Amino acid sequence: MGKTRRALTKSTRCTDDGGAGGLEYCHRAMAVYYWCPDDDRPYGGVRAIYRHVDILNANGVPAFVLHERSPFRCSWFANNTPVAYRALGPRLPMPATAARTLRRARRTIGLEPEATIRLGSEDVLAVPETMAFSEMEFASGVPKVIFNQGAYVTFRNWPPEIDFEHSPYGSPDVLAVLTTSVDGQRYLRVAFPELRVLRARYSVDPTLFHGESEKESLVAFMPRKNRDSSKQVLLQLDLRGALAGWEVVAIDRMSETEVAEVLNRSSVFLSFGHPEGFGLPPLEAMRCGCIVIGYHGMGGREYFGPPRALPIPFGDITLYVETVERVLGAFQRDPEPLLVRAREAARFVADEYSPEREVDEVLRAWREILGWRR
Repeated sequence: MGKTRRALTKSTRCTDDGGAGGLEYCHRAMAVYYWCPDDDRPYGGVRAIYRHVDILNANGVPAFVLHERSPFRCSWFANNTPVAYRALGPRLPMPATAARTLRRARRTIGLEPEATIRLGSEDVLAVPETMAFSEMEFASGVPKVIFNQGAYVTFRNWPPEIDFEHSPYGSPDVLAVLTTSVDGQRYLRVAFPELRVLRARYSVDPTLFHGESEKESLVAFMPRKNRDSSKQVLLQLDLRGALAGWEVVAIDRMSETEVAEVLNRSSVFLSFGHPEGFGLPPLEAMRCGCIVIGYHGMGGREYFGPPRALPIPFGDITLYVETVERVLGAFQRDPEPLLVRAREAARFVADEYSPEREVDEVLRAWREILGWRR
């Protein structure tokens, strides 16, 4: 995405009114904005952005997800999250009648057709780590937080000639880096000892991921990451006859509700994500009572270990196949010991990664951030 077309200095808050046209209204106020790409594919990091904004609003801090153009908002999970836009107007052409209605409504509430959101020094903008180099100049001079959920991609787009002082992380606008795992916090503190690095854990929604459905002979996995590993493991298991009597379900391009429905019914979840800033899908699978096998991705080490899960060193395909085959065989011979282990893991996740703990840590982090701003 391109950089802002002009310096933004005046504080204005623009929010979606929820109508079909995605109209906005503006008024002066302090607010926290989480910059988020206009991408409706399922990503745990995007879900976390929306959740943080909901938490802040529910606790008296005005906050908005900031998208590029109205009327976009993520639709793969249910939400009524306040959304603001950097630019008004649809990304794609609109029917002439709808465009006229939108222009007329904007004139009524005093918005110019090409108005952009304007942030001021009293606001705070949270920028994802994947957009740090491309978007840090947006609203220059506005206090910022880099929301780094994927520590291992921090240096992916880092030009070799750029030093810390001239990087997004060395910007005088940056108040802190916010991350989501113990591993990510350690990584970022080593990389940037000059910066404040805060951590706010994820949570798992117990109304969706609960494990109360009857377990079936299902093996679930997500094919988006390390497809070569998943192909090798599943083909070898099939050739060895280990998948006889089991259905393998690829969780891909599903809504949050659909993912939860599959995991609640599945007995086994295979994790192929590596590296990971945290790795939310294996945690959700554990909360659903699945036996979780595979890669912890480094970021998942805080929860992904024996006896709660069966970690496999990255790339050890043979051990991966042998472990899955052993577990599937045990399910057929005597499933109860595995079910007991799965229930214990689910209780651990319910306690350690509850919505209440996430709320506490998000609010604690933002209290510190907003205190530094003043």
